[in-house]
Amino acid sequence: MKRRNFLKATISTAVLSGIGCNSNLSDQGDFSSALLDKNKKIAGFSLSELYEKLSSHFYENFLPFFLKNMVNYKDGGFYPYTEWDGKPRSGIESQESWWLGRGIWMVSFLYNNLKKEQKFLDIGERAVKIIIKNKPEGDSLWHKSFTPEGNPAENPSDYIYDDLFIAEGLAEFG
Repeated sequence: MKRRNFLKATISTAVLSGIGCNSNLSDQGDFSSALLDKNKKIAGFSLSELYEKLSSHFYENFLPFFLKNMVNYKDGGFYPYTEWDGKPRSGIESQESWWLGRGIWMVSFLYNNLKKEQKFLDIGERAVKIIIKNKPEGDSLWHKSFTPEGNPAENPSDYIYDDLFIAEGLAEFG
């Protein structure tokens, strides 16, 4: 299954990035001793147990929370910061451009690779409309943030960081 391969690759990448600076690894690239303990487990879990645990958490906890509390179904886009109870964090009204890009990427990746559900495409399309509506002129960068209704809330950023998330989101959506 594509999901299984994706999650295995994600877990492997996360683990490998955590040991990237380990000087005890052999020059031949033998990572098995750094990744797995003597019982071939990571943090006490076999790879299949770890996959099931992470997959279960994603589909049963994170995704329902995200869809219920972090998607702006009224105006499009995403609420970037919420409390544990799902309410938007007080004092934060704007949608940051990097978070729009991340949100577009996530729902697009879900649709393209894990669950072909129309709701993911619809959520992504509404966020893309905010981005496209506010496309910068010439060499300018995107605005740093937008109102909940999708209008610019701050001047364009001086850094390309936000725009890279937008580019990744649009690439996955496309």
